Amino acid sequence: MRVETIDDLTVKFQALFGNIGVTLEQMSNMDDYGVMFTVSGKVKPLMERLKAQTNPALWDGEAGFGAYRNEEENFLLTLNAAPHMVLCMASVMSLHGKHLEKYRSSWA
Repeated sequence: MRVETIDDLTVKFQALFGNIGVTLEQMSNMDDYGVMFTVSGKVKPLMERLKAQTNPALWDGEAGFGAYRNEEENFLLTLNAAPHMVLCMASVMSLHGKHLEKYRSSWA
């Protein structure tokens, strides 16, 4: 399933994280290009659990950080360690690029 909208992204992550106990109410929108939520635990075990549901070759990470980038499905997921939890941020890559365009003139 190619992710094109925030609603598509929410459905995708509800399927991935629903069995871990994340609900739609826990997901916060990030300026109409992504969602953010937390999961109890640590990054490495969560990443291993998610690898079983996704393409393991698309994962990258190191201590306290994990990233999954799927260009074919048009989304990015990052996992960041926080005290007693993992901060998960996911974005629709095409929408994130459009979001950043409004700041482009200030980069020059």
